[in-house]
Amino acid sequence: VPIHFEQRDISQVVEAIARATGRRYLFPDTMRGRVTVTVPGRVSVDEAIALLDATLHVRGFAAIPIGADTTKIVPVSEIQTSAPLIDGDTDSEKERPVTTLIRLRHGEANQVVKAMRPMTSPSGMAVAYPPTNSIIFSGTEARVGRLLSISRILDQAADEDIMVRALRYRSADGMSQILAMKFNQSSVMANHIGIWVDERTNQIVIKAPPSNISEVRATVERLDRPIEGEGSVRVVRVVN
Repeated sequence: VPIHFEQRDISQVVEAIARATGRRYLFPDTMRGRVTVTVPGRVSVDEAIALLDATLHVRGFAAIPIGADTTKIVPVSEIQTSAPLIDGDTDSEKERPVTTLIRLRHGEANQVVKAMRPMTSPSGMAVAYPPTNSIIFSGTEARVGRLLSISRILDQAADEDIMVRALRYRSADGMSQILAMKFNQSSVMANHIGIWVDERTNQIVIKAPPSNISEVRATVERLDRPIEGEGSVRVVRVVN
């Protein structure tokens, strides 16, 4: 199934995916809003349905199966009264909602999603799709772009040493500059460390050669401490 919808009304996206998958969708006339759902190449029928589910979630709707080939779309607030009985077990445009899918080559989708969970905003989502070892991202274009970059880093580093840490006392941006000055001054590129930051969660992602990762970790732990000093104002970060 080809998935490429650029700023289309969400009802048109539902209708297009319904035709492509052979599934019937029932939705109210009040379902409004434009979305962008795009994936390079084609996806399977199940992936297309999962992409639509994620897109609906970001717009405040939920898809509830009510039959073998029928799905009802309702506002999230009405899920409890609509759920069926079951038997058995980058400018202002960057804030637009988008949905996309990335297939991992080296990493395991569930593990990558778990590592990225602190970086996912409440209004977005990152969902693993194990059958094809893929991850579905939904959220604002700016947030999805950052999550895509980080997921590619984690995927490429599946067989390498990587460290993800939320800093308590230092800013992630400041820490990245210190680490770059300390470890990336050598002319031998193979010995350089990769550094990425997520400013919203103040997390830093570091990919380093096995010989350097212990030293990098020790440096971060040594620097991520309360700044000592005297004065009439004290700032205390509450832990518990």
